[in-house]
Amino acid sequence: MEKMKLIWTILLVVAVSTVSRAGDNVFSTIGVTAAPGQEAVINISLDNSDEVNGLQFDIVLPEGIQLATDDHGSSLVVPTERTKGFSVMCKKVEPNRYRLMSLSFQGAKVKGNAGPVFSVTVKCDAAMKKGDCTIRFEEVHLSFVNTELNKTDSNLPSFEAKVTVN
Repeated sequence: MEKMKLIWTILLVVAVSTVSRAGDNVFSTIGVTAAPGQEAVINISLDNSDEVNGLQFDIVLPEGIQLATDDHGSSLVVPTERTKGFSVMCKKVEPNRYRLMSLSFQGAKVKGNAGPVFSVTVKCDAAMKKGDCTIRFEEVHLSFVNTELNKTDSNLPSFEAKVTVN
């Protein structure tokens, strides 16, 4: 009987650690407010328990919202202190959908375990009506310093940012 209890205890511990593994690396944002014709900065945060050395996701924009660009036409996606030294590539893959990829060619990893990793500047069309709209972040993937992790652990859930146009 004691042996059976031990086996069940071990199985429970393994099951709980497997379930919690899925939530160990989580992206999030905080909603922003913008007036028609104005820009807003969305901070994208990552809470991670693993050592991360690459990030990728698609940015899906609603009608009336676009990524703001600099004088050279590049999207205004900026690394933070946590991703300092990372290269950021953001390319349009279809109308209203952009793929963001970021990594360090020097092999750096994301610093720390919580907080913003990018700021993304978006712009509301001048004709935008008041109300809320949602920017979706889909096809979310991480690459890890520890290559022994299961490949499916790199797939994270989609997340959103609410933009309130006022």
